[in-house]
Amino acid sequence: MNAPRCRLACLLATAGALAGCGGGESPPAQPQNQAAAVPTATATAVVTAAPTATATVTAAPTASATPAATATPAPASSGSTPATTKPKKKAKPSLPMICLKAAGLSNPIKRGVTLWSAKAPSGSQRVTIDGPYKTVSEAKDSVETLLAIEDAQVGGRYVVAAPLRAQAAATVQVLADCLDARSA
Repeated sequence: MNAPRCRLACLLATAGALAGCGGGESPPAQPQNQAAAVPTATATAVVTAAPTATATVTAAPTASATPAATATPAPASSGSTPATTKPKKKAKPSLPMICLKAAGLSNPIKRGVTLWSAKAPSGSQRVTIDGPYKTVSEAKDSVETLLAIEDAQVGGRYVVAAPLRAQAAATVQVLADCLDARSA
């Protein structure tokens, strides 16, 4: 059997299967103001070929429901706004920001996800806080890489550093002590 005749045979078999399963009946009438799911029926034809070059056509009906659109009532316009609006809470300052302010440093800012800084007492350089690291030992490893170029100290899981020329070793120590005391 060639392809166009097989397609026609499949369509005819499908139509016959639908008519046999109640496809010829008309659905009951729905009230106009009531929304309901509208069922639709589709059939899937399965063609199996026997070794003797004869084909068997089987129709497998399936049904799916298509929901009908429902009307949403319009909100009543009373001209008023909700009386219970809660003001947004300010985010708590981060631990590094608390310590930068407690040390009295000027212009403390958050420079990135894990980086804060403020002007050193000398005014030309910045003291930075980096972290938190996953562990205190990771913070210590980071400090070891900075010691040649900066004053650096570990404060809890944070690293506090300032350029050597800033001469801010005392400030770095104060910040590290603050972070360590508040991290516990």
